[in-house]
Amino acid sequence: MDKTAGLRTMLFRRATTGLVCLLACAAAHGLDPSRTAGQHAYRQWRIEEGLPQNTVRAIAQTPDDILWVATHAGLTRFDGVAFERIEGHEVLESSHVYALIVDDQGNLWIGTNGGGLLRWDGRHFEHFESARYPDLPSDSILTLAADHGRLWIGTEDGGVAAFENGAFESWGASEGVPTHAIHGLAPSGDGGCWLTSLGSGLFHIGPQGAVSSITEADGLPSNMARAVAVDSDGALWVGGHFGLARRNEGRWHHFTEMSPVLGDRVGTLNFDRDGNLWIGTLGRGVGRWNGRAFEALSQTAGRQLDIVWDLFEDFEGHIWIGTLGGGLVQLFDGPVLPIGEPEGLGARQAVAINQDVDGTLWIATRDAGFRRWREGRWLAPVTVDQGLSHNGAWSLDFGQDGSLWSAAFSPSLDHLGADGRATILTADDGLGSGRVLAVLADRYGDVWVSTSGGLGRLHGGQVTNYTTDDGLVHNQTLCLTEPPSGSTNGRIWVGTNGGFSVWSEEEGFRSFTKKDGLRNDRIWSILPDARDGAWIGTFGGGLHRLRGGRIDLVLNVSHGLPSNDVTALVDDGSGHLWLGTTRGLARLPWQRLNQPAAEVLAEPLPVLNLDVRDGMRSAEAYGGQPIGIRADDGHLWFATLDGMVRIDPEAVETPPPPQVVLHEALVDGQRLEGFTNLTLDPDFRLLTVSFSASSLAAPSRIRFRQRLIGLDDTWRDLGNRRRIELSRLPAGSYVFELEASDVQGQFHGLPTQFSFQVLPRFTQTRAFYGLAALGLIALGLAAQQWQVRRLRRHKAELQQTAEEAIANVRTLRGMLPMCASCKKIRDDEGYWQGVETYISAHSDAAFSHGLCPSCSTEYFPELDGEETDRRPGA
Repeated sequence: MDKTAGLRTMLFRRATTGLVCLLACAAAHGLDPSRTAGQHAYRQWRIEEGLPQNTVRAIAQTPDDILWVATHAGLTRFDGVAFERIEGHEVLESSHVYALIVDDQGNLWIGTNGGGLLRWDGRHFEHFESARYPDLPSDSILTLAADHGRLWIGTEDGGVAAFENGAFESWGASEGVPTHAIHGLAPSGDGGCWLTSLGSGLFHIGPQGAVSSITEADGLPSNMARAVAVDSDGALWVGGHFGLARRNEGRWHHFTEMSPVLGDRVGTLNFDRDGNLWIGTLGRGVGRWNGRAFEALSQTAGRQLDIVWDLFEDFEGHIWIGTLGGGLVQLFDGPVLPIGEPEGLGARQAVAINQDVDGTLWIATRDAGFRRWREGRWLAPVTVDQGLSHNGAWSLDFGQDGSLWSAAFSPSLDHLGADGRATILTADDGLGSGRVLAVLADRYGDVWVSTSGGLGRLHGGQVTNYTTDDGLVHNQTLCLTEPPSGSTNGRIWVGTNGGFSVWSEEEGFRSFTKKDGLRNDRIWSILPDARDGAWIGTFGGGLHRLRGGRIDLVLNVSHGLPSNDVTALVDDGSGHLWLGTTRGLARLPWQRLNQPAAEVLAEPLPVLNLDVRDGMRSAEAYGGQPIGIRADDGHLWFATLDGMVRIDPEAVETPPPPQVVLHEALVDGQRLEGFTNLTLDPDFRLLTVSFSASSLAAPSRIRFRQRLIGLDDTWRDLGNRRRIELSRLPAGSYVFELEASDVQGQFHGLPTQFSFQVLPRFTQTRAFYGLAALGLIALGLAAQQWQVRRLRRHKAELQQTAEEAIANVRTLRGMLPMCASCKKIRDDEGYWQGVETYISAHSDAAFSHGLCPSCSTEYFPELDGEETDRRPGA
């Protein structure tokens, strides 16, 4: 693998990220104005959630998707999960931050209260103060605006300044601009700028620097102007202590109708990408003008957000709210549309939901009767006034004739005929004892009733009650499902507090319990399987698959489900199974679920979980039967403890995984300059890398993984951590890879990389090895020379010793004591030896034997006359 692949310079990274953001902005929409105020999802951060301080003065977003938040405790950056306060800069640590803006080049400008102006270019802070820049009229900056390379600066006590091409230009009293409290700035699109000053009215600085003013005398409702904005048509909007006014083609319109909704004190204005005007008030929270009407959103976040300092739309179309004491709030449109009490449900909890033959949705409540919804509007409710026994119901279903059957909170079964006549059945009519918990009208015209005392069947006007005496697994029955037409797997399926039972006319009851593979015997939901089996949701045991007459698959929280309490099962008709649970909704793909169990579990399941982070007011899908349905128009509906939720499954897209954005690298606490040409000393102790994902839509669901090529090619799961530390790596070249998952926890092989090198110590370098080799060679040569010299000396000594030995030992000298008779010689130790023996031991002489003539004649007379001296060669 090319170890430099994916290496990006800081400039390229910022430029490409900015391009992606611009494209995303062009494709994405802002918040849907067709939703009511309470139908926007929200998240809120205060000190308890990590925000440094609860007053947020300004919000901005840099091209790396980081959100910057100005508070009275300084500047902090936010990646959607964690806040990081900017420290180490004296001005930021000693001053309140009042204003933020990002210019066309992606630089973040920071206006402080008394500390002047700062610019952050992604690597360094540059400080501008009036002491060094005399044309900066004040170090107390209230507001900033940027337009086509020019930065506009509104100060508290020095008028207005502009910064362009490295120089400041200022306008004050001598130019006709008030020098007190410039609260609002809005580029006019022609190179100039609109500005407001509380008490002095509205002003305009033209592209050539000329100043003009607009006051009450010119049609402005009041000189107490505070906020200003320009819409896409060029119309001017001004807000202040008179409410809101618009100036278009020289004519003013004062929106007096805003006051009853939002009051008459406007602090900030911001247009979203779809042209809706967002209004931050000083006392009545947030409002919106959609071109037709004003709407208050101050209660959207649950806690009162009275005073709004700033409104900001991020790259993905979410609205961020900075408040006085209320912290930071994000408004967004999740895939879930809540419909509850604020929208006219009439009760907080929706207990169950079903659809009649005409397509009208009926919602059972605890105490408000049945609420009916058709084509986006409410119909008249059905209550005890129509003959029901109780305004609360656990379950409801509709007969083929359109009549309503319901399990009332009273121990009875209510029937509301198509003719409007009501009938009430109780235990006196043959139903099992106790509360009626579920009701099902089957395709054959029978009505099945779950009670605390068994299973009832209403057939031909007669009630038959089945109990454990008849083979039912448990008498407390909780849910009922009819298998699809043509199924050979029974007539009715019954979930009980003690297991799952299948009933047929021919075989009676056949049951499944823990002994047969269920993890929990309390059955809360049942859905027929396309292969003549069933999916079974339990309370505490997760999701089970019944196939081939046995439980062959169990899924629970360890496989990605939000909860082991599965209260609803719905096929969306678009390739997914949806689960209602006590901790939110979950979506699983049928293509994966229909595989053999081993293949289903071979890899992590792509589970999409939805909860309050996606617009649900309550994550608990809990109640009676059915809790979830698929309506005729394809929408999914679920009953929760706080109203209903509606989902369009076709519109629920899994967004692609966000790109990992690298923020900074620290080596032993010292910040490095970007991620290019990164070289570490061999004695470094700790490399710290901080990063985030380029999305603020669902940051808490994004997981990360990391690997270090060059050390280990195995991916390491980081969960939701956004910082990693590496310590004491061996010398070598490395490629650091980070990858973010999608919201389902799936990775797609799109890592962000950077390369770095750990330098070797001198003892690990080639130079050291070369010098060591030369040293070894020199040492070897020296040892060889020493050995040669030693051997030569030794040879000489041996030669000398040999010569001396030869000289001293092999030459016979002096007197030899010899026996006069036998001629033996006496040696030094006193032993007598023959002459031959002595001479052989003490010299190199050798002996051969023969007879001299005299001895030959004396001892061998018979040889006399022959030659006896047989000398060699003779």
